[in-house]
Amino acid sequence: ASLQAALIQPEDTQQKVLIRVNQSAITQQELDDAVQLALLNGHQPVDDNLENQLLEELVITEAMYQAAQQEKIEQKEQVKLTLIATQKKVLAEAWLADQLSQQPITEEQIKAEYERQVRLVRSGKNANEYKVLHIVVSDETLAHQIIKRLKVGDSFESLARTYSLDKHSAAKGGQLNWMMPDQLVPPLGDMLVTLPKGDLYPQPIKSSLGWHIVKLDNVREVIIPELDMIKSALLRNMIEERKNKVIDSLLNKSSIINSN
Repeated sequence: ASLQAALIQPEDTQQKVLIRVNQSAITQQELDDAVQLALLNGHQPVDDNLENQLLEELVITEAMYQAAQQEKIEQKEQVKLTLIATQKKVLAEAWLADQLSQQPITEEQIKAEYERQVRLVRSGKNANEYKVLHIVVSDETLAHQIIKRLKVGDSFESLARTYSLDKHSAAKGGQLNWMMPDQLVPPLGDMLVTLPKGDLYPQPIKSSLGWHIVKLDNVREVIIPELDMIKSALLRNMIEERKNKVIDSLLNKSSIINSN
């Protein structure tokens, strides 16, 4: 059942027992509450797979809760302290969920954010993806020697397998996957956009990983997925941003005194 359908069900349907764990019942209302929480955390869409997963989690939690009660786990001192801390956390998360539910993210807002990100990608240095060959070594002198050998016709692939510290790409002759400049370790991305296709960068490039010898194999326009393919991830990011804004606003209004 959908979340909307669940919200308009009569009370007796809401209290319908779905599963019994020993003598305790798990009701439709408990499942609906779990679905609502999942929605607030960015899970999309609500389907049978999600509901079945949440129901299984409710069953496991109930069974473990009963076992803890039987063994009087709650009387242990450390558990008492944990329960106090947990109560604070639960109430805090409930407050945050309530704040987010007052202004839910709409389909129009998701579409607008998608279009904004598309514009950013297409207008910046990440408008293209690059297929790069690289060799990384720890010594600048060795890097210059490798570049000299490449300029006289030595095989990039062979030198990468022999010298590169990046063993994953070395096994493929120095070849990296298609990447946008910002996905490369700085400053490789900035250097890359200035390099004509098929050319070797004339000097070694220093990064936090060592000295890089870089050749640009190919360039293509970045492939931007359709909204439907990334909608769930986009929604999760938007919810996370909204959470941070709510928390920042609360902290700005709070009196916080550090005694240290």
